[in-house]
Amino acid sequence: MGSKKVFELLNLLRELVSAREISVKNYALNSGLSERTIRRYLNDLKSFFGEESIMITSRGTHSVVDKNLISTIMLPNQSEKEEFEKLIDLLHIINPGFTSILPPAYKHIDDRLSKELAQVFLIKGSYRRAFKMAVSCI
Repeated sequence: MGSKKVFELLNLLRELVSAREISVKNYALNSGLSERTIRRYLNDLKSFFGEESIMITSRGTHSVVDKNLISTIMLPNQSEKEEFEKLIDLLHIINPGFTSILPPAYKHIDDRLSKELAQVFLIKGSYRRAFKMAVSCI
């Protein structure tokens, strides 16, 4: 499974948990995916969570039966969030371009990390210059 598909499945799952119902046609227009792909992803989610986990309403929209079950599986707790943030920060330090593989919707992660790292290096550079100036005065 490609990384793009994983992100698209997670986005679809997040939308299912946060929204009351999802229309395949509207979701396709908003996400840029084809209706066929979305139906295939919905079938993948049904096969993972169980056929009864996602139902089709009389209007043809899709809805999650037990949002609490799926959201607890999908959403990390606070300590997991902190660990994920540390991992992403570490990956960005080791390989600053790793976020280029993320979908465009996650571009803000790279922007935030770049700004934070720029501030760190600016501070480090300022200390280095101040130290050199102090040493030269002695």
